[in-house]
Amino acid sequence: MKTKNMLFIAEVFFKTIGILIVLSTLFCSFVFVHSELSPESYNKVTVKIQHVLVINYDPKAPLPPASFAEHKENNNKNIYLGKLNFSSRRRIFFRILVGFLLSLLILKEFLNFINSVKKYSTFFICNYLYFKRIGIYHIFILIFNLYFSIRGWYIEMEFSDGVAAFTSRQFNAGIYIIIFAMMILSFIASMVFKEGEVIRKENELTV
Repeated sequence: MKTKNMLFIAEVFFKTIGILIVLSTLFCSFVFVHSELSPESYNKVTVKIQHVLVINYDPKAPLPPASFAEHKENNNKNIYLGKLNFSSRRRIFFRILVGFLLSLLILKEFLNFINSVKKYSTFFICNYLYFKRIGIYHIFILIFNLYFSIRGWYIEMEFSDGVAAFTSRQFNAGIYIIIFAMMILSFIASMVFKEGEVIRKENELTV
């Protein structure tokens, strides 16, 4: 009974996370399109290029400078979503959406594994493929994040009298260690389940 309860909780948890990611994807897609149609609506939305990408809405934040000259003179160096050019916004939302997509693929494999355990077929189907795919998805995440860390972020705010460009290269070893550890653990789990399936088949032949 405890095992069934734990599997039920895990399944509900992963499905809830999946629904939240889908809703976040739809919301980000809407913001991307709407920010192109009505950029002035996002004058209070700032972008921070840190170890992770942060988009923040602050109603108390100062409005963006009216001109590039004003931007250079004052101390308000915020990056405003509404002032970004199309290529910069596209780059930002591309990174967000790719992250969401890879997360959904990983959740899908975990749900497949949970369903196999619920059916008491842990070593009867190719569960090792689920964890192998999870490991591969983590490789993509690692490469994707390393690309932006090495290449750096380059985005531009457009003003009527000039362009404010920002470049950021930041590397957080802790994040990459966690991703790498998850990748290794996934491949180890894949090998364990593959070996278990081989042993099961050998036992069946022996009997």
